[in-house]
Amino acid sequence: MKAYLIAVALAIVALAAEIGGAYNEFATYKNEFIAYGKFYGRDVSKVMSMRVEFGDIHEPLKHAVGICWETSPEKIVIDKKFWDKASSEVRKILIFHELGHCVLHRDHYDYSSVRPEYLHPEKNHVLPDSIMNQFLLTDEDLQWGGPQYYQDLVAELFITPGICTKKGCER
Repeated sequence: MKAYLIAVALAIVALAAEIGGAYNEFATYKNEFIAYGKFYGRDVSKVMSMRVEFGDIHEPLKHAVGICWETSPEKIVIDKKFWDKASSEVRKILIFHELGHCVLHRDHYDYSSVRPEYLHPEKNHVLPDSIMNQFLLTDEDLQWGGPQYYQDLVAELFITPGICTKKGCER
């Protein structure tokens, strides 16, 4: 009986370490999202209780690297292989994107306003106006856009009028 209890205790400790590791891995990004939410006057309190975990993303979303499951309770699932290769900046954009779905109820917003300062001259590529773009921004995009571009993306996520939500687009 004593050996059984020790084995159960070790399993619980291992599970807690695994959960704690994932929590710590996502906590920084969740906390930053909360700080921005407070700054922009948005109620993002449910972020604290929201689960973010690694897992497989299946059909029809096989090319997705993150997903917001609007189940009870809501949770975000992140592709571990992608996460392990991504920079901290791209990880933050991914978490903010998925929290945009789950917490702010934003849908994808795939438009670019063709602002000259965000036109990549070598690629003839315009940077998206929103973190909610269905295509994840890359390190190159973020580097090209610079700090002001990142701040514009965050502002758009939290305050831009005329956003699209799961209830439709308001113009």
